[in-house]
Amino acid sequence: MGLSLVHANATLHWEGWKDCVQSWKDTALFKHPIYEVYRKPIMAAYQEVFENTTEDILCYAHDDVTFYEPDWDVRVMREFKDSTVGAVGFFGAKGHGLPSLYLEPCKPENFMRRGVVSNLRRDAERHGMRFAGECDVAVFDGLTMFVRREVIRKMGGWPQNAPCSYWVYDYLISCEVRRQGLRNRFVGVDCDHWNGKSPSIIPEDHSAAHQWLYDRYKDVLPYTVEG
Repeated sequence: MGLSLVHANATLHWEGWKDCVQSWKDTALFKHPIYEVYRKPIMAAYQEVFENTTEDILCYAHDDVTFYEPDWDVRVMREFKDSTVGAVGFFGAKGHGLPSLYLEPCKPENFMRRGVVSNLRRDAERHGMRFAGECDVAVFDGLTMFVRREVIRKMGGWPQNAPCSYWVYDYLISCEVRRQGLRNRFVGVDCDHWNGKSPSIIPEDHSAAHQWLYDRYKDVLPYTVEG
């Protein structure tokens, strides 16, 4: 089972991205190929990666995330030994969407993540609960997500020319994993997210992106992990 690390830098305006990407290499036990895409919309970049790599697991990581934990890759790949695991992330939540999500017209705030867990070094508690272990989650934040290639293939690749791009792609993959009958797993790796250093290079419609998700995934939204 192979792992490829991916980052898509939209603007290259933040010098710190090089140190972040280097931290992924320095803290991994094994050497993994890194695929880099520059100055492209995020879904175009992610699809390019999907089409031009061969590894079983693709790590889509923001290049404003620093990995601190030695041998993080061993923890992640251990999860994928279980064939029921479709994706792994470093920031997750037990619940995705309010119970009232489909009792009213689409509202982005109704997609909120509930019961957030992370091990972000600086501010895990600001988002929810600090947790360094592993558990099932309903949904990820896109700061670092490891996805089985087969999951992406079955959903027809990353959507192109759709409202889903800079917004809700992390919700999308979380929903798709659930739709395919697989599990989303959180792994509490010691890391930090420096937030918003690589913004979208195209205009993005936050409301339209959520409406697209609202219409597409009624079968798996809202969702709460039991236990």
